[in-house]
Amino acid sequence: RVSRGTAVATVPDVEGATRKEAVALLRSSGFAASIRSEESWEVPEGRVVSSDVAAGDEARRPGPIGIAVSSGPPRAPVPDVRGAAVDDAVARLDGSFETDVVEEGSETAAAGSVLRQAPEPGTRAVLGSTVTLTVARAPEWATTWSQSGSGAYDSDPIEVTAPQGKWRIVVDLSPRYLIFGSGSAAVSWEGDGAGQIGLDEVGSDEVSPLSGAGSYRLHVRPSGSVSWTVRVEQLG
Repeated sequence: RVSRGTAVATVPDVEGATRKEAVALLRSSGFAASIRSEESWEVPEGRVVSSDVAAGDEARRPGPIGIAVSSGPPRAPVPDVRGAAVDDAVARLDGSFETDVVEEGSETAAAGSVLRQAPEPGTRAVLGSTVTLTVARAPEWATTWSQSGSGAYDSDPIEVTAPQGKWRIVVDLSPRYLIFGSGSAAVSWEGDGAGQIGLDEVGSDEVSPLSGAGSYRLHVRPSGSVSWTVRVEQLG
């Protein structure tokens, strides 16, 4: 209910209230509200930062009484640094944003150049927040699965995400008893493709299967006094 007793009334305290609460408080005292947005580090978004007339002061009704409602911390557009050298990109962001650099293998982009950024260019992000830069590096072989043993072995499903030519199976065969031991091993696989590789003596070998991403099972069949290690490596 709106109080309408006199032309002058005491302004209620609305600082810290939500926009809706502040408008209701002012109306209950016979005032209209004039609302504007204001950035604030301290006051949560959607709450009143300040009132043009201090709480407890008198003002003529119906006003309006101006109030500033927080729009949250100060923000700025994130510049577009895609394609820039990482040092230049960090320098452009410095002073407004923190940076986090993540490397990713690329066969096409220059090493050290920015492939992607998050948030996207033009996004109004909070000043001082972190912009993640994905930066190109030369592709490297990385082990994504490995297993060692000395007896026969059948794997659970192994997920490969690389396309054909970008993944390989590496087999290492070593003497079981440090300084002596000999034998052989056959390694086969099936799933989204199939094949095999054999070692007739202690040593290493590798093969790039003629199939791409998918699910595979590996089988190891050793013979003699040998230990084996099998790795799946992907280029990225």
